[in-house]
Amino acid sequence: MIEREAEAKDGADLFERVLERDNLNKAKVRELTRRNQGNSVEWMLYKLRQYTVGWLGYYAIADMKKFMQNTNEWIRRKIRTYVWKQWKRVRTRFARLQLLGIPKGKAY
Repeated sequence: MIEREAEAKDGADLFERVLERDNLNKAKVRELTRRNQGNSVEWMLYKLRQYTVGWLGYYAIADMKKFMQNTNEWIRRKIRTYVWKQWKRVRTRFARLQLLGIPKGKAY
């Protein structure tokens, strides 16, 4: 009985540490994807890839599929805002969206 309580406590403690670590990771991703840096998208993705590969290696031992899916969605949203900020003018946004295959009516 005591062993089970200890295991449950360790599991809860692990989850709390993961959540705390997640907040630190999100802060680092926010720093890498700040939209006022003036870096190219390629450079930002390179730095972000370096960070996330190490981060995923850290969490590889845990079975956290849903957590990783949510984090992936959040990072993709940060990347989209980074790119959208660089396309400052309407003309640029229109042209780039058309290059990505968006129909003319939806792009404008």
